[in-house]
Amino acid sequence: MPNLQTGKYWDEGAMVVDGCTKVSLGCQNCWSLQMTKRRKPKDILSENGQEWSGFIRYNKDRLFQAVKGKPKVISLWNDLYHEAVPDSVIVAVHDAMAGFMSHKFMVLTKRPARMADIWRRFCVAVWGNVWNGTTCENQEMADLRIPQLLQVPGHKWVSIEPILGPVDIWKSAYQPGWSSEKTDGKGITWFVVGPETGPKRRECDPAWIKSVVDQCTAAGVPVWVKAFPVPAWANIKTGESKDRISHDMNEWPVWARRRELPW
Repeated sequence: MPNLQTGKYWDEGAMVVDGCTKVSLGCQNCWSLQMTKRRKPKDILSENGQEWSGFIRYNKDRLFQAVKGKPKVISLWNDLYHEAVPDSVIVAVHDAMAGFMSHKFMVLTKRPARMADIWRRFCVAVWGNVWNGTTCENQEMADLRIPQLLQVPGHKWVSIEPILGPVDIWKSAYQPGWSSEKTDGKGITWFVVGPETGPKRRECDPAWIKSVVDQCTAAGVPVWVKAFPVPAWANIKTGESKDRISHDMNEWPVWARRRELPW
């Protein structure tokens, strides 16, 4: 998650869930997997230590560790709605977050269908400090996950990071009022967009980011641009060029300098 003051990453997180399973193209260069490799937990990683083993560990107490200190925004690392996390644990985690209203909790999942199912079956209370979201790296995932997320009550947000292709939000959010949180409580209140980072990052066309920014502007929805691809060098003779990922807004086009918050 981006730091409110600098645009860099918060280090406040609660790893309530340890481990995951790749489910779509956006998972290919999983940042959490790279972090987990440094700890080398044998049960969480595969035998060669390069992939997830499929084993999931969860610990609600990590949430209580994260809330110590001054009020802050806390990301729940990894996927709370993974198939291996029991319903009872998910409900208990949400109940626990309700006890810390001075903090804001960002819950991001690649499994919004289960998120909606949990909220429907257990009538989980809607807390104003909990922001439930999903990721969609391309149009296919947007068409699948955004309608599912719209079935979840309360604050909702979408992370289009890494963006791997053009995304038409209006096509995905086919239900009327995807941006009307203030009027019917069903809308998406925030979008985060950015390119993939790291040595194995995939191509990002700046036009993909601009499209998301323009759509959010038209809908009146806050958008946070995490990073932007900028030219690194170009070979005048061959025409070959290479870009780099910049987190410095001064290097971006003016239209991309959007770091807005929903609260």
